[in-house]
Amino acid sequence: MIRTCEIFLQTGRRPRDASQQLHIHTNTLYQRLARIDSLIGSEWRHDPERALETQIALQLLRVARTMDDVPQRNDSDPIA
Repeated sequence: MIRTCEIFLQTGRRPRDASQQLHIHTNTLYQRLARIDSLIGSEWRHDPERALETQIALQLLRVARTMDDVPQRNDSDPIA
């Protein structure tokens, strides 16, 4: 559902464009959007400020996941 949300926002909240990019039927997209709405509310689809907040949250999630993949420095290791 994260990917659906990202693509929907990246395509300017245009269902037809988002469904084409996701390679799914438009009805499937609407079902996914309804599921996302049930989790976070529908404002993210209609309110530009809420859409921006959602985009920022998705970017932060991507960064956090990237950080999890980066090996952490052990404090006992000498600083190089």
